Order: sequence, then structure tokens, then C-alpha cells
Amino acid sequence: MFSILLYHRVGTSRISNNYNLLRDHFSYIPDNYAIILPGEPIPRKTPALCISFDDASFDFYQYIFPLLQKLNLRALLAVPVKYIVEKSYVDTATRLSIPHYEAMNDGIYDSKAPYCSWEEIEEMVASQHVAIASHSYSHANITLPGVDLDKEVIFSKELLEQRLKCPVTSFVYPFGKTSRDIHAFVSKHYAYGMKISGAANRSWENNNGLLYRRCCDSLTHHLQPFSKANRFGATAKYFINTMR
Repeated sequence: MFSILLYHRVGTSRISNNYNLLRDHFSYIPDNYAIILPGEPIPRKTPALCISFDDASFDFYQYIFPLLQKLNLRALLAVPVKYIVEKSYVDTATRLSIPHYEAMNDGIYDSKAPYCSWEEIEEMVASQHVAIASHSYSHANITLPGVDLDKEVIFSKELLEQRLKCPVTSFVYPFGKTSRDIHAFVSKHYAYGMKISGAANRSWENNNGLLYRRCCDSLTHHLQPFSKANRFGATAKYFINTMR
């Protein structure tokens, strides 16, 4: 079994963690876990993790990317491509100051660049410490009626691959929302579809072709996800999901 851990931002909001806690949290990983990305072999004798971040907010580039380099870790970054600007000349303090609930608003994402720029994403991909997943085109809840699935699912992949010159094989469901029919559609275009459930994973395919992620926002302790109780609970949830 292995876990895909989910994070959003560095900060003080409900979908973030304090930088010092994250620094200690990630510093624990190299000596205790193997890091894998989608499709890579799963070690048999070493516990394994996949680190994933949603939304590609600028604080990932500012804080997390240097940590990955320092600790020789890798992470999967899920990108909502609509909000990615070509290049930013906005000062760092302004970019970091935009709250997550405003960042996707028109006139904010395009003028204040609260998300990583294409230039920054290209740099991170080139470093080989960051792999890219699609997080749809506009971070839409794709289970709602009237959503353009071709644009959210297919076009987002095409744009990422065109810009980054690398295959994008993972789709991370915005808000963790999906359905049987939508997952079937996504699976025609991506090898891996990921949702939030708190469960661990048995393989990259699992029994239903759906990958589960454990949310690690608002941690109360840097070792919280690694406790025996947390790991047991995640394994139990996998088998519960499989029986549904």
C-alpha cells in the first residue's frame, strides 16, 4: 500500500499549513519513505508516498520548490491552466498576499499573478523535482450540468503538454468531485484520475481505476499523517472504497 498526500498552500488559511511545520514534515520523509510519481514502480520493502499539491499557487514556487530541491524530493503539481500567466513582474509580497478565495477572480489572477507563471512551471519541470497533472482548465466542478468536459479535461491536457513538452498522464479532480461516467471519460485521456477520499492505494490502477488522496491541510503536528492510526485508517478506507 502507498499513500498520495494532498496539500494546497503555505500559510494560515484552512487549506494551508505553516511553513515551519511543512519544513519539519517534509524533512521527515527522505529517511522514512520512498517517493514515487504516477506510474513508477512501487517498492515492496520500503514504505512509499506520492506528494501532491493542488492549484499551483505562487507559494508553491516560493516555498515548496526550494524545499524539494534541498531535500531531494519530488512532487506532483496539479495545474488549473486558465489561471497561469506567461510571466509575472508583480512583487513577491503582493503575489503571496492574495487569499485563495479571491485568487481565481477575473482581474486578480491575471493582474496580480497569485499562481505560478508558465516560466516558473517550466523551470520546476526542468529541475525534475516537479511533475505536472491537469487540475482541469478552470478548476470547475466537472460533475455539474453544462460543464464543457472537452475543455476542462482534454484541452487542459493538450495545453500543458504543448507548453511543457512532456506527457501529462494524471488528472486531479477539482474539489475531489467525480462520478462513474465522468471518470470513464477522463480515463480515455489520462492514465490516472485522482480524487480525495482519505484512503491509501494498493496500486496505480486499484480495483476501480481510481486513485485516492489523503488531505494534509491544517496539520496539527508534522508527523500526523505518518502515525500508525492514520496509516491504518487510510488502509481500511481503501478496502471500504473497493467494496462499494
